[in-house]
Amino acid sequence: MIFKRVCAVLCAVAVVLAVSAVAQKPADNAVAQLNGGLEAQIVSAGLNTRDAIHPRVTIAMKLSNKGSSTAFVLLFGPMDLLDDSGVHYDLKTLTGIAYCPGPQTNPPSFRFCVGVPRVDANTFSPRGYTRIDAGRSITVNLSFQGSGQPGTQVTLSGEYAYRVVADATKDADLSDADKLKQIQLGTLSFEPVAVSQK
Repeated sequence: MIFKRVCAVLCAVAVVLAVSAVAQKPADNAVAQLNGGLEAQIVSAGLNTRDAIHPRVTIAMKLSNKGSSTAFVLLFGPMDLLDDSGVHYDLKTLTGIAYCPGPQTNPPSFRFCVGVPRVDANTFSPRGYTRIDAGRSITVNLSFQGSGQPGTQVTLSGEYAYRVVADATKDADLSDADKLKQIQLGTLSFEPVAVSQK
C-alpha cells in the first residue's frame, strides 16, 4: 500500500517536472498573433559575441497579413529585447517596415508618433505606414546591442499601430486626419526564443 502511494507521488512529480521543462523550452520560431489579422514570427535570432563587452543580437521577423483586407502598419517607440541572463539590449537598426522611435523626451512621449494624446509635428504620417496586402508578408530586420554576459534566450516586445482597410482605392482619397482616426494600437510580444551564436 505504501509502495503504491510512493510510486503514485513519484510519477506525479515526474509528470510535473516534464511539463515544466517543456513549458520553459524556448521556441525555435516564436509566433505572435496580433490584432488586425496580423501575425508575427521570429524567423531567426543570432548572437554575435566578437565584442565580448557589447554582444549583438540580430532578429529577422516575418510580419504576415492573414486577414482579407489591406493592413497599414507602423512600429513605434522602444523595441525591448531582454535575455535570460538579465541583459537588456538597445535597438541599433530596424529596417523593412515603417518605424517611428518618437521624440527623445523625458519622460518618453513616443505615442506622439501615432497622434496620442495629440497630433503634432512628431506624428508619423499615415501615408508612410507600411502596406501589407491580404495574404502577403514582409521581413523586418532588427539589430540590438547589449552590455554584459549574454544568455541563450531572448524575448522581444514593442508597440505597433495599424489600420485595416477593405478598399485600398477609396482609402487613397482619405485625408491624413481621417486616416489617423482609424488607427488602432497593439502590443507585439514573443515567448522566449533561442539565439544561435555566431
